[in-house]
Amino acid sequence: MAVSKADRDRRVVAYYCTGHGLGHATRVIEVARELIRAAEIQVVVCSSLPDALFIQEFAKDVLLGRFRYRKIEPLDCGGIQRDAFRVEPVASLETYWSLCGSAEARREKIAREKTWLESNRVRFVLSDTVPVALRCASECGIPSAVVSNLSWDFIYGQFLKMPEVAESGSRDRYAAMVEDIVEDYKCATFLFRLPGAHPMPAFDGIEPTLSARGLLAGRGGPWDSLVELFMAVEREVREEIDTSSSEDGDVRRGREIDASSSEDGDVPHSKVFEMPFVVRGARTSREEVRRNLGVLPDAKLLVLMLGGLSGDASWSVDGDDTLPAGWVCGVTAPAWPEGAGLGDRFFRLPHDAYLPDIILASDAVIGKIGYGSVSECVSLQKPLIFVPRANFAEEGFLRLILEETWGGVELSRDFFEAGRWREAVERAAAMRPQGTGERNDGGEKCALAVLAYMDCKTSF
Repeated sequence: MAVSKADRDRRVVAYYCTGHGLGHATRVIEVARELIRAAEIQVVVCSSLPDALFIQEFAKDVLLGRFRYRKIEPLDCGGIQRDAFRVEPVASLETYWSLCGSAEARREKIAREKTWLESNRVRFVLSDTVPVALRCASECGIPSAVVSNLSWDFIYGQFLKMPEVAESGSRDRYAAMVEDIVEDYKCATFLFRLPGAHPMPAFDGIEPTLSARGLLAGRGGPWDSLVELFMAVEREVREEIDTSSSEDGDVRRGREIDASSSEDGDVPHSKVFEMPFVVRGARTSREEVRRNLGVLPDAKLLVLMLGGLSGDASWSVDGDDTLPAGWVCGVTAPAWPEGAGLGDRFFRLPHDAYLPDIILASDAVIGKIGYGSVSECVSLQKPLIFVPRANFAEEGFLRLILEETWGGVELSRDFFEAGRWREAVERAAAMRPQGTGERNDGGEKCALAVLAYMDCKTSF
């Protein structure tokens, strides 16, 4: 099949999405959508997640050649979970080792991805939040950005402190692997750091170049100053490269600044942008969603949004301790064990329900603390009743957002499993979440930053 000139000239952005969970996919979709909307771009999402997650969002763009999905073998694994509330540190570390930790696995996957990047003439690589993708981009001379609030070097670094990891006999091997992950992240040209971020070893100590909250509104205004900023950065990069090349000749072309040593130590080579939430918005009015669900106008709606529940638990959800009077509960498809009965005031939500619409229609949400649940509840100003989880290092940092916006109520795991929710629901109902006070347009701003940088690169 002949390739048209338009397709040859179209700028290609590769977006690597971890297979760790749906929340990462929704962020990728939002940034990809804004890239396609803003410019003549082809976005190729590279992931081990099911293709339907992406294809259904970009059906028209697939036909126009502006979106492609590329199924790949996993390049990371995140945290391996025993159930909805517990992660397995040793299993997580060992799984990552088998995928990209050993020298043989790294060589094979880096070689394969570099070949693909070069043969497809990729102009920019985005990663949420796949470390080795940044290494591949760097070695191909392609600029790149991490778009995330978390990184596996920090998560796995916390695992290394746990007794079960020390007792595994493989701690030293895992520690060396974590150092490789740190170095992979350091290959990024940019970090687009999202709210709720925990410390990121690869980027700690780097002062943010720009806070994009309230900026980057579009071409003709802040866009022009952003291009000028990137051109200044590019001049700095080239001067740094010229200096480091004359010293040791070891230049990673995709990096923002080479990581050669100076009297003050390693030169930071990534630029950090503070971004607002990359988050899905509601598409349908609260009234229409409730009408479609059959929820009466005067009823209070609780949404149970908590995937990965164990089927061997004894769920008790039919007593007065579960829901206050006048409340009903909609249950998302993954949130209730198959075959488990539901109480009279409970109902299953459609499998294809668009969750931001459901959250908007609700009066409170019950679930886990994760980027997706926090960002969507905060942006839609709905209280989140959360069940704490063990060994989730990122949870505390996202919880701070709930505390700052008056939007969180803790429900112990024991009370959740016993169906004793009423008191937490009543506390949530009395809350008036404040939101962040800013536009939740991180998807647009990440896209504009990528486009501005590519525009800047063509000016040299």
